[in-house]
Amino acid sequence: MKLFNITETSFENFDDTVKKYLSKTFTSLGYQYTHNQIFGVIYDGIKGIMQNVMFYIEDALTEQNIQTATRRKSIYSLAKVSGYDPYYGSAASGTLIGKIIRTSSYENVDKVYIDNYTRIINKTTGINYIMFLNTNRYVIYANQPLLSHEFKIVQGQWMNYQYSCLGEPLEKISIDASGLFDRNYIKVLVNGEEWETVSNLYDMTENGKQVILTVGYENIFDIMFGNGIYGRIPKLGDIVQILYISHSGKVGNIGFLDQAEFVFNDKGYDSSGNTIDLNEYVSLELNTVISGGTDSDTIDFVRNMIGYNSRSNVIASEQNFKLFFKRFSFIGYVNCWSEENSMTVYATALSNMIDNISSADEYLKLTNKINNEQGVLLTNEQKMMVINTLKNSNKSFAGLTLKFQDPEIRRFAVFCYVKAASVYSKQDIQETLIDTIANYFVQLKDNVKFIPKSDLINLCSGIHEDIDAFDIDFISELAEECYYNSFYYKYTLDYINGEYQFVKNKVYYESDKTPGLDDFGNISLDSNLEVPILGGGFKYYPNKDSEDKSTSVKLDAITIIWI
Repeated sequence: MKLFNITETSFENFDDTVKKYLSKTFTSLGYQYTHNQIFGVIYDGIKGIMQNVMFYIEDALTEQNIQTATRRKSIYSLAKVSGYDPYYGSAASGTLIGKIIRTSSYENVDKVYIDNYTRIINKTTGINYIMFLNTNRYVIYANQPLLSHEFKIVQGQWMNYQYSCLGEPLEKISIDASGLFDRNYIKVLVNGEEWETVSNLYDMTENGKQVILTVGYENIFDIMFGNGIYGRIPKLGDIVQILYISHSGKVGNIGFLDQAEFVFNDKGYDSSGNTIDLNEYVSLELNTVISGGTDSDTIDFVRNMIGYNSRSNVIASEQNFKLFFKRFSFIGYVNCWSEENSMTVYATALSNMIDNISSADEYLKLTNKINNEQGVLLTNEQKMMVINTLKNSNKSFAGLTLKFQDPEIRRFAVFCYVKAASVYSKQDIQETLIDTIANYFVQLKDNVKFIPKSDLINLCSGIHEDIDAFDIDFISELAEECYYNSFYYKYTLDYINGEYQFVKNKVYYESDKTPGLDDFGNISLDSNLEVPILGGGFKYYPNKDSEDKSTSVKLDAITIIWI
């Protein structure tokens, strides 16, 4: 029996349709339907249940789609299913140099002892760091003030969680870290003895002192013990102590140009065991940049990464490695490649300096920084941090090796030939052209080896109504240096000693060749190792037919020539 039309039972019409039906039925029986009757109360209950069911269905449909999901847990779950493991941030690290302060205060102290995990603070920012020493107690001889001591530091502070075991197989402990934590700095101690952390049950040995570490959602991670066959079952009442570092993400990074003053936040000891103020005996200064600090993935970032990751949760291809590099806040430009039948992935990367540029004027001032290599290339510490993070993730395809190769920055300047309809608009045209061309280079994608002149000509020709004619020429710094030195170095990839390596080959000057440009004047790079940058500051030799090489012009990044 069909009581209602389907269109009348849509959720928007449901209430009105049922009330009309009840009123009509009661009227035919000689009664008047009111909301206070028992039937009205029952109907309100049914309606409430229906609303909850509809909301649940709607919520389920919304949260199962990565593009419409709103809950962090839903998005992270969908990401993991697709092959992308959301990142929960990493703590900044680096090294400091410690030196004995040469004053009379150490005359009565022959040795200074510093405990492992001693806390220090950057007085400039108030951010805390932890010393990671290669021994439980590090000794400095006060009578050797000329010696320097290198200390590794990690940004953050230790958090301590204690738990009393129930003695059950596969016992699990969930820790709510609330803030950012680094899974590389998690320690599990059972009755004071540190147990090894592994990735899954099959990595455990029989009755071994190992625990499984898994990271969940909302900054929660789990510690699970074994079952006697895989790993050991802790005894009833065993005290488990879990230590992890709570850090501040990228805020903990410190560059050489940043202001930083480090002081000890913990006491030290002398040879008699007396506590001493370490700041009276040891000074600390920056040895390397403090880098590697990153925040956890944002929901938008995780959502956008779906489809660019490995479906098998393994970092295997160049695209997977590019995605992996995006987790590090100190990396901007990155290019990865691997040759056929090779198990080595090569990476060339620049710092995030270009990514932090907010205007064309800032981009054009890169020249001085590039000349002085001020934070343009990754440091050795940053490279090792990436390699160690990859190693600790256990996600690299078996046998693959990651190798860094510093990029070769190729600078180019631009000559713009402009015919203006009015002399009064020249200043406006010039400013607009400079902004447009600089922004074009700022927005270049990674791994660009070819830039056609036609792109910029088409882009710039219509940016101002008073431009009657427009053309450009690229000027290659490499070509100018080749002309002056009579040669340049070209990088070619050769197979040497069982692996591919970039080799510098000397190429001599030819008048009909322009290194860095093709025969039509477009930017054309030879290898994946080269990165195109718009920037002046190099010498240009306008008369290359002359044997006199003393006549040169120092170019700006963009030169406007009015015709």
